[in-house]
Amino acid sequence: MARSSLAQPPVKDAFEHRAWKSGTTVCGIDEVGRGCLAGPLVVCAAIMSPGTTHPFLRDSKKLTEKRRLEMYAWLTERCTYSLAVIDPHTVDTINIYQATLRAMQKACIQLYTAHPHAYASVSHILVDAMPLTLPNLPHPPIDYFPHGESYSSSIAAASIIAKVTRDELVKRLHPSFPAFSFDRHKGYGTKVHRDALAIHGASMMHRMSFLKNILPPAHNVTSPHTTTSPRSTKSSHNSISPHSSTSPRRRGTISKLRPLFSQGRRLLQRRPTQQRQEALQNLSHPLTPSTERQKS
Repeated sequence: MARSSLAQPPVKDAFEHRAWKSGTTVCGIDEVGRGCLAGPLVVCAAIMSPGTTHPFLRDSKKLTEKRRLEMYAWLTERCTYSLAVIDPHTVDTINIYQATLRAMQKACIQLYTAHPHAYASVSHILVDAMPLTLPNLPHPPIDYFPHGESYSSSIAAASIIAKVTRDELVKRLHPSFPAFSFDRHKGYGTKVHRDALAIHGASMMHRMSFLKNILPPAHNVTSPHTTTSPRSTKSSHNSISPHSSTSPRRRGTISKLRPLFSQGRRLLQRRPTQQRQEALQNLSHPLTPSTERQKS
């Protein structure tokens, strides 16, 4: 079916109320981390149970961290959702726009595969600003419009789930890259982050395509745990060229990090609230997407 672009819905949750009245649902899709200098891009596709409303269903960036965590716990009891994660290297390879579309397509495919009954109930897919197409997937009409979180609770739900997930993933990178204080800024381009880049150069978790106007072209890449400037010595064992993807040291470092990146899906798939809170506290960065739905 043809997608359409709207300036904005006439009233908030117009699509949701229409769908719920007819016995169907809406799938909201949003991304988090598109403008970050480091860390993954995370997309969530969320289907809320009919009649689900809350006064704090709004843009995740407008909520405090405490409120976002509360809303995450509330939403994951009432939503069927899928998460897609795109790593920094892929962002550099295909550009952030294409990476965002790929992640959105991936999240929809996972939702269709893992939860076919929930996906079959969807009468509309709503996307925040991005002109999504799903050429290889049966789908209902797709509508996209700017400031989607303000006009659709389904998009707001996806925004909150994606934001909490991404924040936790980036926090887990901090022990491996302490010089960058990822636990403070989550990869966004704050002054603290830019100052760390000026001193230490980029890490392998940075998006080099985003740093062209921030770092000199020949700046080295900082390996995990380094706290000294890679510019201090040409033979530093804590730095490698950003282009030496075949470097044995780089391959070895990535191999050591992979166990840290492998637990997120298992933790997110736990359904009871106590275990979900444990997942939030111990979440590791998954290189593969994860899905979760409410307990039936």
